[in-house]
Amino acid sequence: MLKAAINLDRELGAMDAIVSSIEDEQEKKEYVAALGEIMGLIASKFIFRLFREHPELDTEK
Repeated sequence: MLKAAINLDRELGAMDAIVSSIEDEQEKKEYVAALGEIMGLIASKFIFRLFREHPELDTEK
């Protein structure tokens, strides 16, 4: 589950690069907000939770 969540987070990062190229500022703002919400949920509800419950999975510590 951790690997899938991290991969999804990376894919959303790729979407962020595309969103950054949108010229319409209001449209860009809406996409940035939506991506931020999604990425925040993945991080807080999956990645950080899994690291808290299974600290041995956090290879960066």
